[in-house]
Amino acid sequence: MNFAIFNKENEKSEKLKEQIKERLLLSRLNIDEENPDVVIVIGGDGTFLKAVHHYMNKLDKVSFIGLRSGSLGFYYDFVMDDIDAFILSLKENAFTTSKHHLLECDINGNIIYALNEVRFENPFHTFACEVFINEEKLEKYQGSGLLVCNELGSTAYNKSLGGAVISNDLPLLQLTEIATIQNNVYHSLGSSLVLPNDTVLSFKGDFNKTVIGYDHLTIDSNHAQTIRVYASKKTITLLKPLNSSYIKTLTRSFVK
Repeated sequence: MNFAIFNKENEKSEKLKEQIKERLLLSRLNIDEENPDVVIVIGGDGTFLKAVHHYMNKLDKVSFIGLRSGSLGFYYDFVMDDIDAFILSLKENAFTTSKHHLLECDINGNIIYALNEVRFENPFHTFACEVFINEEKLEKYQGSGLLVCNELGSTAYNKSLGGAVISNDLPLLQLTEIATIQNNVYHSLGSSLVLPNDTVLSFKGDFNKTVIGYDHLTIDSNHAQTIRVYASKKTITLLKPLNSSYIKTLTRSFVK
């Protein structure tokens, strides 16, 4: 089994990377940054997103596991003090696996992928578009923007907007509004909408000066009139320790 290490660019994470690399080599495990079977991510959730996009063209061949070097990280079950248990799990391949569909966004035929969410925000003027669910019109939206996430992204920006937290074992899409205008003239649903994973969301309107964000990245709307977001056939494989618990992850990340 070949391993790659993708780390946050700070002193703590660099030192941790060298420790892990040394321990892997002593355990006769292979390091291959170009064609790994497993990507070890050291850092926080931002680093995890960067790692996934770095290996985006190889997601069908690689799995991801995180070792947290900071104070927060929803994608991480191991922390710095768990190095011995971490190495032992790698040596014995003692993990559970889960697969999750990425989000796919079609902008004028330009396809982008996201692990957490795709969002449309306009910092210059009111963002307006018509929202369609499987080609059936839901509403005409007016506000600062809209966000689409999957179950993994439900605990990210979506949660900060008041969206629902979705368990990782429920493959769903969620549409959440950003600073909606609600008055006698403009009306929208006004709450997050949770939808089946086979739903196609379409947004039709003027995307001029609209920022299209996906995970930690942004892209120009390229004068799009219609943008579609749906669950991709492309999936990511996550490795978790055998004693992993989603409830413990929620508690660690948001309660304690």
